[in-house]
Amino acid sequence: MTDVARVDLELNDCRAVAGYAALCAHSVLSVFEQLHPNDQRLHDAIDAAQLFAGGAKRTKVLRDRAWSALRAAGEAAENGEIAASEAARAAVA
Repeated sequence: MTDVARVDLELNDCRAVAGYAALCAHSVLSVFEQLHPNDQRLHDAIDAAQLFAGGAKRTKVLRDRAWSALRAAGEAAENGEIAASEAARAAVA
């Protein structure tokens, strides 16, 4: 078994990570939208992450939207839409 280093992040670190993840997810959003133009789950997750990165509180809405993006990724993967699945996974953070 390998040892795993623990990394403790302060709230501002979490905000920076969320902001970066939202930026990355936004850059690949069109990949998902080509196959799922009416699915707003990724938009919602990115919007929530951007709000959190900008100073909003961590809320259940933020977590729920991330889980929804993860479900979208799983559904795309089940349909063999690997690029769309990876794009959706980018919105989970």
